[in-house]
Amino acid sequence: MKHRMLSICLLGSATCSLSSAATIYIWDFSTPTGTLGTSQTYPSSPVGITLTAFGFLNNGTGTALYGKQGGVDENGLGFNLDGDHEINTSGFILVDLTNLKNAGTVTALSIIIDSVQSTESYDIYGSNVSGSLGTLLIGAGTSSDTSIVLSTTIPTNYQFLGVTAHSANILLTSMSATVEEGGGGGQLTPEPVSFLLVGTGLMGAYFLRRRPV
Repeated sequence: MKHRMLSICLLGSATCSLSSAATIYIWDFSTPTGTLGTSQTYPSSPVGITLTAFGFLNNGTGTALYGKQGGVDENGLGFNLDGDHEINTSGFILVDLTNLKNAGTVTALSIIIDSVQSTESYDIYGSNVSGSLGTLLIGAGTSSDTSIVLSTTIPTNYQFLGVTAHSANILLTSMSATVEEGGGGGQLTPEPVSFLLVGTGLMGAYFLRRRPV
């Protein structure tokens, strides 16, 4: 009986060591700076997931983006055509979330919008059509330079996250996501030590069974 308990214990230890790795990714939309194209790719930190941002006018045609670093509360992604190089009411930015969705299970999601003055506000949308804002998720938001918590279902339900000014102009500064990579909806991924423990447990069970009781 003791031998059998030892075998089960070894196997149990291996099972308990199975886990899924969660990583926090951050995308900084304030760099590169200056005039950009109608689209711009942004690698994550740490490296692993690249997102692409697209600039559009309200009629759906592309417009050049602009990476702005103007000091405190004035950093982020805007429009080249705007006098302040910010996102105004004449257009919007769509961030393609496809790579984020494919990376694993998103367990936390947030963005930071900057340069929101007392008379300014923003709208956040979810869209499945390029060049279209889609569904309003947050209207007339006023939080500036602080994390805006978003639903973790957004990457599943929408291909794009859209940002536009509800009034005046604002900047899309950054986005953060916690991802359980390879989770596939919460499935566990064995660590290297798990394979070693499983092998040890199986070998122990085999030899103990051969031993006379």
